[in-house]
Amino acid sequence: MTSKDKGNIALGRAIQYFTSKGYSVLLSLNDAQDYDLAFDDGNKIQTVQVKYTSQTLTSGNYHFKLIVCGHLDKNGNNYEKVPDYIKIDYYFVTTSQLDDYLIPTQDICNKKSYTLNNGSIQYKIMSY
Repeated sequence: MTSKDKGNIALGRAIQYFTSKGYSVLLSLNDAQDYDLAFDDGNKIQTVQVKYTSQTLTSGNYHFKLIVCGHLDKNGNNYEKVPDYIKIDYYFVTTSQLDDYLIPTQDICNKKSYTLNNGSIQYKIMSY
């Protein structure tokens, strides 16, 4: 399974989740934004960065990068892009076990990575 496939799985699950809540879902047309989708809950439009992770630490906890890596800049060099956290309201994270988490960005901003651990259970989506 490619990285693109994994990203599409997470994006599909995020769309399903927000749609099941009765929210209107808005999709980005390209990768230029710091977010992958937005949803309108009837009161406010909120932005979401979608992530998929199969990476685990020796503790068994899932881990994922918040930064975007591996893309080529205009000079053909790889770079790391730190998201503009002001432009992202939530991270929607899908694990390889198909567990989903909705994490407010304010709880994880200013970091380059995040580990899902016992403290993350509050963000776990239990059902749609």
